Amino acid sequence: MPDDLTLRELFPADSTPMAAYCGSGVSAAQTVLALKALGVEAALFGESWSGWSNDPARPAALGERP
Repeated sequence: MPDDLTLRELFPADSTPMAAYCGSGVSAAQTVLALKALGVEAALFGESWSGWSNDPARPAALGERP
């Protein structure tokens, strides 16, 4: 497991609360764990990108130009 210095290099965050997401939620959970180990308030967007992008109520760009 990386030591504290390595995590701070990977996540140069201040105390601003953060949220993490990825394609399925698995990688984002590790990010939240690392941020919490550094004392940064972090939340996991559980549905992650797959759930967010699958919501038909969200606007989507169509055609050649978004």
